[in-house]
Amino acid sequence: MKKISVLFIAALMSGAASADMYAGFDLNHGKLSDEDIKGNGANVYLGYQFNPNFAAELGYRRLLSDDVRYSGVNVNVKVNAVQLSALAKLPLSDSFSLFARLGVNEAKVKAGSGYGNGSASETKALAGVGVDYAFTPSVAVRVEFQKPASDLSVASLGLKIGF
Repeated sequence: MKKISVLFIAALMSGAASADMYAGFDLNHGKLSDEDIKGNGANVYLGYQFNPNFAAELGYRRLLSDDVRYSGVNVNVKVNAVQLSALAKLPLSDSFSLFARLGVNEAKVKAGSGYGNGSASETKALAGVGVDYAFTPSVAVRVEFQKPASDLSVASLGLKIGF
C-alpha cells in the first residue's frame, strides 16, 4: 500500500498544476455495525480527473473516534485509514455528477484506556457512492457514503477544490 501511495503521489506531481488535479476535505460520521461504536471524523485527499468519467484519489481518513464503555472501563476507539481508489463518474450536467468509488484502504484501529493501549491494522476493499455539485469549474461540494469494511459505514460532506 505504501509503494502504491508513493507512486500515486509521484504521478500526481508529474502532472503539476494541471486543472485536472484537485484536493478535498470532508467531515464524516462513521459507525461499526457489530458494536455500538460510532463517531465523527475527517478526510483529506488528492485526486486526478483523467477525463469526465474517470478519476483516481489518494486520501487519509479518520473514519471515527468514540469513547465507549467496555466491561466497566472507558475506552477511546479511533479508526483511521489510508485510501487509494478509482472513481467512475456520470456527469448529469455541467454542475452535477454521480460517482461510484472502488479501491483499497489500510485501516488501523487504536483503542486505549487507563489500563493500556492496543492497535490492529487490516487492508480491505473500499466501495462508495456519492454526488458532486460544482459551484464553479474548480469548487464543488461532495456528499458520499462509503463502506471501508463490511462492518463499517461512513457518510461524509465536504469541499473539493481544483487547481
